[in-house]
Amino acid sequence: MIGEFAAKSGIIEKISPEGVQASIDLQGGYLNSLTAPDGTDILFPRQDLDGKDRGAVFFCMPFGPAVQQGMEQHGFARRLTWKHVDTPDDPNGIMLWLDNPRLQDPGLPEEYDGCSITLRYEPVAINNEDGTSAYGFTATATIMNKGDKSLISFQKIVVVPFPW
Repeated sequence: MIGEFAAKSGIIEKISPEGVQASIDLQGGYLNSLTAPDGTDILFPRQDLDGKDRGAVFFCMPFGPAVQQGMEQHGFARRLTWKHVDTPDDPNGIMLWLDNPRLQDPGLPEEYDGCSITLRYEPVAINNEDGTSAYGFTATATIMNKGDKSLISFQKIVVVPFPW
């Protein structure tokens, strides 16, 4: 049903009032796919290509210097399990939460003790002046440091806008 969540096996699906459909995977917080009302893929959907996980959009934390700190190239957030946050006052968005990532991965630097991340995706449609429509999504990340140490590479946190 339009505007409602359908959670199944860690996948959250959302259809905007305009008919844009998003599929979010709680494992990694991936935006697996984004589809226009006519069924056209807006993003390259997540899939296995030649044994590699390709496509989709994922949240990188930290980004860049992570490799220098002995972490994966795109950080740790995309391999941890996020929680879906029910937000009745935000019917168009999908809110995910990752609290204290070191609880899932004790090997992370201790700077991430007390780190809390919320990630909000929203499928959107924009009506252009010429009568055509454009489809996409917004992504908003909020990072809170409730610990007693500065976060590593805090200024380098990004949401990768499109896969490459």
